[in-house]
Amino acid sequence: MIGEVSCDYNGVGGLVIKDSFPDDWEGTPWHLHPYQSALIEVKLGIVCIETKAGVEIVGAGESYVIPAGIAHRIHNEALDGGQIELTLTPSYDGEMFLQGLANCARHGKSSLLQIALMNRLSDHPGFYYARIPIWLQNGLFMLLAPVARLLGYKARY
Repeated sequence: MIGEVSCDYNGVGGLVIKDSFPDDWEGTPWHLHPYQSALIEVKLGIVCIETKAGVEIVGAGESYVIPAGIAHRIHNEALDGGQIELTLTPSYDGEMFLQGLANCARHGKSSLLQIALMNRLSDHPGFYYARIPIWLQNGLFMLLAPVARLLGYKARY
């Protein structure tokens, strides 16, 4: 997601992320949230949600739930931009991570080094690439985070 992002807590243990995206948004990489389910509510436009179970097209006024640990990808399906509201439950400390990830993507800085650094600072990392085993990512992130700091990457943007 690379639009304007705002985060808030819904009062019942969920983190609510409101995100807008442009018409040329190519979407998220295949990823998963190992500890959190994701409720995606489309406020404007049409998004495509892909999981191993299939493809779901979700339009304005509709929603879709992705259980914790399910690999998925979200991308724009319309000719125009759109807006979604994503609720991650439970919330953990995902606000800092997801806002940082969105800000990095908006400024062209969403590299593996950046994600490694941000994941290492989180008590419950909210984002893992779907096609790489989590144990391997944790090891790589542990090795790459100090390298990212040496190269001038920041943990928060």
